[in-house]
Parts: sequence; structure tokens; C-alpha cells
Amino acid sequence: MTGGVVLVVDDNEVNRDLLSRRLERHGHTVAVAIDGKQALAQMQQQAFDLVLLDIMMPEMNGYQCLSISRPMMCCATFP
Repeated sequence: MTGGVVLVVDDNEVNRDLLSRRLERHGHTVAVAIDGKQALAQMQQQAFDLVLLDIMMPEMNGYQCLSISRPMMCCATFP
């Protein structure tokens, strides 16, 4: 079985590394971003099956990132 493509967004390097390694061990392809702005840039360049988004980040928090990215997603009409 092939894993999905996951974007891990967290300003904490330890969290990003831990989560990324665990996901990769389970067969997923992982990309990382350090904040919401970087995540948005990556979402414009590549489609992700799942985005794991930290809420409390500097520059652009998770809520702000979600409100901007939601219209870009394929399922923008989902609640």
C-alpha cells in the first residue's frame, strides 16, 4: 500500500522532525513548513493529501493559514 503526501506545518523543529520521521516510516511522502506563509506557498506548488497544521505559530498562525488555504483546496465546500 502506498502512503499519501503529507505537509507538516510547525514552528517547532523537534515536532516537525519527529512527526516527519514517523510518517515516513509508515510510507508517506512528507514535506515540511515552518509557518503558515511557507505552508501556503507549498500548497500552491503541490497537492497534499493531508496537511497537519500547528495552531500557534509566529508570522501566520494555523487559523489564518486555514482561512486563506481553504478556498484553494479541492474540497472547499466541506465544513
